[in-house]
Amino acid sequence: MADTAFAVHLTGNLYLDSKGNLIQGAPQNAPVYSPPFQLPVEPSKVKDALDGVKKALKDINKDPDVIQKFDDFGLPLKVLDILSGVGKIAGMVAPVFMVASFVVDALKLFGVFKDGPSALELLVKQRFDELETTVQAVAQLIVSQDLRDGRIDVENFSNAVKTYVNQLKNSNPSVAQLEADRTMLWGMHDQHIGGISKLLDQQTWLSVFDRNLHGQSWGPLAPWLHTLPKGPSAPVPAPLPAQGTPHFDHRLMVPLASMAAETYLACLRGISPEYRTSGDFRDQLRGLARKLDDIAQAMRESCLARTVYKPSDFAYPVMVAPYDVVWSGILPGFGQPMVSPKCSRWPVGALDLLYHDDAFFHDFFDALWKGEAFGWPHETRHAGMDFRWTPPAKLEAGPFGNWVISNPEECAAAANAQAEKDYADLLSVSGYTDLLQLSALFHHEATEPDRSQTVQPQKPVLYRDPQPSSPATVSSNDILGTGIITSSATREPQKCAAYATVWTQPIKRPRPVQYQVRLRTLHSLSGRNGWNETTYDQYQWAQYEQDPANPGFFRLAITHTSAALDDALLLPGWNASPREAPLRAEGTLNLKAHTFDWWIPVKSPFTIHDDFKVTLAELRGVGGGMLKQVPGGVAGPDVLRRVAVRAGAGQTFVEPGDDGAMQVMSNDDLLGPSLAYRSSFLDLIPELFWKSGAQDWDGQHRDVKEASITIDYQLDWEADRLHVTLRNDPADRNYVVYLVLEEKFIGSGQVMHTALPIPVNGQLTYVPQKFFDDEAAAIAKAAKAIADFNRRFSESRTPGPIDPIIGWLNPGDVSRPEVVERFLEAARAKAPELLAEVLQAQAIASG
Repeated sequence: MADTAFAVHLTGNLYLDSKGNLIQGAPQNAPVYSPPFQLPVEPSKVKDALDGVKKALKDINKDPDVIQKFDDFGLPLKVLDILSGVGKIAGMVAPVFMVASFVVDALKLFGVFKDGPSALELLVKQRFDELETTVQAVAQLIVSQDLRDGRIDVENFSNAVKTYVNQLKNSNPSVAQLEADRTMLWGMHDQHIGGISKLLDQQTWLSVFDRNLHGQSWGPLAPWLHTLPKGPSAPVPAPLPAQGTPHFDHRLMVPLASMAAETYLACLRGISPEYRTSGDFRDQLRGLARKLDDIAQAMRESCLARTVYKPSDFAYPVMVAPYDVVWSGILPGFGQPMVSPKCSRWPVGALDLLYHDDAFFHDFFDALWKGEAFGWPHETRHAGMDFRWTPPAKLEAGPFGNWVISNPEECAAAANAQAEKDYADLLSVSGYTDLLQLSALFHHEATEPDRSQTVQPQKPVLYRDPQPSSPATVSSNDILGTGIITSSATREPQKCAAYATVWTQPIKRPRPVQYQVRLRTLHSLSGRNGWNETTYDQYQWAQYEQDPANPGFFRLAITHTSAALDDALLLPGWNASPREAPLRAEGTLNLKAHTFDWWIPVKSPFTIHDDFKVTLAELRGVGGGMLKQVPGGVAGPDVLRRVAVRAGAGQTFVEPGDDGAMQVMSNDDLLGPSLAYRSSFLDLIPELFWKSGAQDWDGQHRDVKEASITIDYQLDWEADRLHVTLRNDPADRNYVVYLVLEEKFIGSGQVMHTALPIPVNGQLTYVPQKFFDDEAAAIAKAAKAIADFNRRFSESRTPGPIDPIIGWLNPGDVSRPEVVERFLEAARAKAPELLAEVLQAQAIASG
């Protein structure tokens, strides 16, 4: 799964991920949700504007520039605090929880949700009271829509669920009690869903518009103000509404609707932690997601505007009066005529149509007019509006002493570029993008998860016990021009044991998830005897696709391939986490698997024929400082073996403090007590007497073949902890087996696999480095022969892409043994004479 659970497409190549980060380009393997219309601004501008705010939301009140931006736009820092609280909850909800610890996660979600009112609830209440006191339209809305009761309803819902989660944490209810609790919680949900839905409904936020409050702000700017509900190519004029008409009001909507939405999700986690798996509340989540889309879009349609200028706003018959013109020279008439910085003809920027009313601009306008009248220092810009914006105009003399702009297109473009940047700043502080993130979160929570909510495998613990080694012979593939290279080697079988623990669904659930527990092997054979590192997601993977039954939403699609080789159930049928008594099983399985041999290079001065202890003693005699001292004395056998492998792999000897050395030869017969003196009971406690079974050597997968393997297993499943022990037959060499929990989704019946790979390293073969050097040289020689054959073959004919000899050949693959073998077979069958000539020429050239 991707690091991000989902992303929102903002505009162009700009995306907002589930953690609230702005990213360039769509994330890999994560669903991307698109709002009804993308942001109507150029991507780089909105990214610059949003970046600072999003960073501030993660580290509240730390960025003075962002704090200043909120202040400039007339937004109290409480709004920044509220958006921060909402964003943090969204970041916690979006990832797929492992619900084995859901009580902790649910309590963590709740604010939040300390004893008494949460920090978020208190912030929203404070903002609620402020707007009720200072904004008459909001005060009327609170009364007409019963918004105070709606806010309290949300708080009561969260308190009730939080109380239940706390009680569940400290109790062990029966199945009957869990079922009764489920009925009670669903009833509680049904009691409160109407109030939450109302707070997300667009109609709830229609207030009575008072145009008298906007006569000096919105009114004079109306000729140029536009909203952008459908993007920058379709601006919609924003005339001042008539007195008393309904108008969408976002000022209380953003904090209250955001809190209600996030609280609802937190409550769902408390009521039914795996609601995505069970399908609980899916219809309600879809309905609320659509409502969030609607109020976010209404905010763009009715509340956020920017100026839009056309060339005709600057072109003749529009003229600049003489008193709005200054000269670039020292005296009037000298230099170039320019539009005066006091000219008020073209206000440019972005406006929050409701926040930025006459009261908001009152002190600014007063200071502006007095400053211009008396020559006092003053600002010409407030929030997102510049009331003395100066166009880059080229002036020419016009009728009656006026001036005409000769470059109206350039002036309109400059005005609109500035307004676009201001609009991006306005979007960044308005809460609009936070609503988009919330909407995408609700869309995403309405889908099945693409990884299990109930299964969490732990890293397996691996052990191995080296058995007596024996001489062996290793052989390369048949290499073109050389043939088969052989070498003596030492082969060391290993007894292996693996201990796997998997967390499953907690038993405190009224509707348990059902599982099947299997061992499965996958196809790993490449060509005749090559190894392909197949991963489980090449057998089953989950991805999201558009849901035709629910436009705008995704559905989970689970895909299987033919990569499975064999499998066997460890428990019959489907089982849930056992409530009453543990489930136990043991037995022996025979599975088909692709097994291989580990070929581990051993370099001089070590050899496969001489006792490593003797060699090490000689090395210590000539350079004792090369051997590591350990607490309590000199290096013991394990450390000496690690020294050997470093040297055997052509690396430096172990220096003091170097714990990263790897082990090549692990047979204690070489450096420690003989295996013959071991008691069989040692096998019963591998934690004390066996070595780590994880790979700690550099080696190659060789001689891959399909074989039958034997595995002894023990399974113990108690409550939500499943323990599986596997033991191998050393004769089965090396392979990978997967412990798989197949989980049936309650809602759809789809089956999700959670697989834990368990490598079984049952045979190690130590091979002189010279074998690998000779093989590499032979392969290089074969590659040259193939290149010569390719050149001469191409001179005699023009091969196509389906040519049986070289049409399929990728020059970068000629070092792979299976590729060389395929070429050799084809060349011998189709062009034996040419092949013989090439090999003869190569033999002559090499002497």
